[in-house]
Amino acid sequence: MNSVTTALPMTGAGEGSPDQSECDAKEICDSIRHGIISNVIVDQCMRWAPFKSEPVVLLLLGVTAVAAIYGLTTALPAFIAGHSMVSLPAFFFAIVGPASIVVTRVAYWQTVPPYAKTVVSAAASAQVVWPLKVWVRQYSSKTGQVVLGAVLAVGSMLVFAGAAFGQAVDLSIGTIVLIGISAACVSNAIYCALYVPTVCRVYAKGQVAMPWLDPARTPIIRRGSAAFALLSLFEAIIFGITILGFFFAQPWVNSYYSALAAIWLLVGLAIITYSFVVPHYYMSMMIRRARDGNLEALLVEIDKARAESAGSLDAPQRAVALGALYQQLKSGSGTSVDLGALNKFVGTILIPIISFAVAHAPSFLHL
Repeated sequence: MNSVTTALPMTGAGEGSPDQSECDAKEICDSIRHGIISNVIVDQCMRWAPFKSEPVVLLLLGVTAVAAIYGLTTALPAFIAGHSMVSLPAFFFAIVGPASIVVTRVAYWQTVPPYAKTVVSAAASAQVVWPLKVWVRQYSSKTGQVVLGAVLAVGSMLVFAGAAFGQAVDLSIGTIVLIGISAACVSNAIYCALYVPTVCRVYAKGQVAMPWLDPARTPIIRRGSAAFALLSLFEAIIFGITILGFFFAQPWVNSYYSALAAIWLLVGLAIITYSFVVPHYYMSMMIRRARDGNLEALLVEIDKARAESAGSLDAPQRAVALGALYQQLKSGSGTSVDLGALNKFVGTILIPIISFAVAHAPSFLHL
């Protein structure tokens, strides 16, 4: 069969030197790293810290940020007013913001550098690499991140302030500000979740190297599917932590908190589903395009073999082998979503759902 497959011009054979691909991948990774606000915060802390162990810096950053946010917005005002400085809902929501920054940083290291190298090395020409760099510059714009953060922060504060004014909830001004700060931090993770999957649309328009007979098994597809599954997992963790915080607000007692938890659950499921469906849609489009190209090349080879069959005893055997290969490829997968990817997706969306169930456990037990 090797003599058959090597005769085929595989769709999108790669071009460009490995050194250039390495430089392009590093440039893209650095641009993304310095373009995400949460990453900029962590990098700045790394420069200030007397030690350079990132896990330690992330831990200290998280603890310090939680203490500062909770202390300034809740504990200190309560102390001045002579009230109890302990508020479990406020403390848990103070954890949400720093936790989302840490999770976003971990998600970057686990997904961006390895996948960027795969994408760039698969680029057949600058027709893919250049639009990819343009996409990175647009994605790294601080304006969009700041606007989304401001909208979520102000919106969440208005929602809780209105509820407090209407006596639907009992919240201090400091706690409302704390919620706004946490929403601003979470917004950076949401921005990444909404924007990162669109990178597939960029390189799906170009001639990406997929030099495998079965395009669904090409590294850019397999690693892409794994990278976006991991990204969805990190998103689910952030939403799960946030929804779990409603447990301390006792949503089984206050229907307002229960409604907010349900709305946030739906938002989380929508974003997680979006970050799974969008990249797999474009990767599946790439698979079908590459598979069609391979099938067309096979048809040409089959026609040649049939034309040569009159004058050669080996030609009929080659035509039969090519025909069998044609049927094999035609029946192959035309999508990047396999059983493994579906299992990961189902497991991922269960995280916020389980968090919602835990937050409402007392009400379920009461029923």
